[in-house]
Amino acid sequence: MAKSQKKFIQIIMSFREASGKQISWKEDYVLNPVELVKKFGISSEIWSLQKPNLPNEEVYGGVKIRRFPNTVSLLWSLFKEKNVALVLAHLRPNPPAILSPLAGKPCILIPHTYELGSNWLGSCSWLGDRESNPD
Repeated sequence: MAKSQKKFIQIIMSFREASGKQISWKEDYVLNPVELVKKFGISSEIWSLQKPNLPNEEVYGGVKIRRFPNTVSLLWSLFKEKNVALVLAHLRPNPPAILSPLAGKPCILIPHTYELGSNWLGSCSWLGDRESNPD
């Protein structure tokens, strides 16, 4: 019997649509790890929650994109998924990514941050002034 190919799954807020005011619509940077694991013979998929006017599944740049109706369905699918080599979860305010380790798969959580001033953290007076207090 042939051995099934290992799979690399990335969990992100959305793909090919704005995920919110804080980031660009262009999410092609998530293809960089896909290219890396391909060199090791590992297939890749990108998972996110469904957004209006986007298909449940599509292929972009040779990568399968899957969109789920809610967090529970995404996590249940991850739990049932066989041969997962690694899950890479992008931790923007995204419940599926935050909860992905509960599926019991090898998982890396990436806490994305933005420069101060590009989000609500920049308005917090207790953080101080970066210009006058360089590191």
